[in-house]
Amino acid sequence: MEIRLLNKDEMLHYKRLSSIAFTYSREPEKEEVKEIPANELVYGAFDNENLMAASVANILPCTLNGEEVMHFGVGGVATFPEYRNRGAIKAIFNKMLKDLYDDGFVISSLMPFNHEFYRKFGYEVCYQADTYEVPLTEFASFNKPIKVKMVLEPENTDDFLMVYKEFTRNFGINLACTRNKES
Repeated sequence: MEIRLLNKDEMLHYKRLSSIAFTYSREPEKEEVKEIPANELVYGAFDNENLMAASVANILPCTLNGEEVMHFGVGGVATFPEYRNRGAIKAIFNKMLKDLYDDGFVISSLMPFNHEFYRKFGYEVCYQADTYEVPLTEFASFNKPIKVKMVLEPENTDDFLMVYKEFTRNFGINLACTRNKES
């Protein structure tokens, strides 16, 4: 078994794997892969030339105690059914975690389908998400009129970045991803 980063030409195989594992588009062959984004490292396990399994490391620097640190989020962890239970994901994680640690990454995160599975690689639950629901009627007492506008692809993101940076700085939020115009 060989573990390595996928190149652009191999991404079609990863898209096919994702379409099976995550029920994405059922016709990945119709999706052109122009480039692998600079902030994505796609690790694959190969049996000869055949992709067995893969995982993506999304490079997302974040804040920790007010300082920016190197962080990556793990996603797209999947194995073709015929290659399951052969240690491909374990081999990918061993290489990916070592490579990125050696490159200066100090934090990694993921949204696991199963906590026990990822504990084998050193992951642990480190936060709890809380959800709050506020009825719209609560906003009726605001002194200023509220306007809402959906912005799907803003031409200028400076205002969004300013609000995000102020929010994360003022509240001392650890693990908030560092944002810039490209992210």
